[in-house]
Amino acid sequence: MLTIGALVGLLGVPAGLCGNELSLRFGMRATAIGVFMVSALVNALFGFAALLPYGAVVVLALAAGFIVQGNFSNLTSGVLAIAEPQLRGAIVAVYSCIGFAGGFVGALLFGLALDWFGGTAQLAAWVLAFGICAVACLSGGIASIFLTRDLGREHVGGRAE
Repeated sequence: MLTIGALVGLLGVPAGLCGNELSLRFGMRATAIGVFMVSALVNALFGFAALLPYGAVVVLALAAGFIVQGNFSNLTSGVLAIAEPQLRGAIVAVYSCIGFAGGFVGALLFGLALDWFGGTAQLAAWVLAFGICAVACLSGGIASIFLTRDLGREHVGGRAE
């Protein structure tokens, strides 16, 4: 189980690279919205994976982990691209703090949902815990719709088109 968790974490690097490549081709906004929405769907359904055989759960966990981590590089690149050069350090610091705070709150809500809805032996608890993750991803997708600038397509290959 720990090995699977580590593999899901390690998938963040290739997922981030793929997400960043998608943003270069389709723009940051479209990529962010797409990845957030697919992540919301994956999380909404993943709670039901407890009904599946262990091998299927492992494969789905790896796929879900890859998809959910696909926006990290995309969003970080976007923040750095629009930040004033003299403020980039402070902006990245605040961005990182918000990300870590979100990770803390998300893990806390996930654990509370498991406890409040019957514990780890209850399918409903898993469905609701992953449902909270889906709502967070859906919120990110909706927030991405309101981005004022779309980055990526105009900078393909490091040059303006």
